[in-house]
Amino acid sequence: MDLLGDYHQIPVDNGIQGYAFEECLHDYRLSLLRRFGALVSTIAAMPFTREQIQIHINILLPRNSAAILDHNAGELLA
Repeated sequence: MDLLGDYHQIPVDNGIQGYAFEECLHDYRLSLLRRFGALVSTIAAMPFTREQIQIHINILLPRNSAAILDHNAGELLA
């Protein structure tokens, strides 16, 4: 959350008004869901080797899933 706070501060420091941290957090949570969909599509569509597919399945999918769960992003689907 500290890193996201730092990220949010950059546009605020550069004159962006009306973009509350809560909105930034919502956008971040939504991007986690979008990234998950893109990741699954990429795994299915790209001509990866078996090793490359395993890297995606063993490393990237679990990390993305953990972030979704950590930030309760699934509740945005309701």
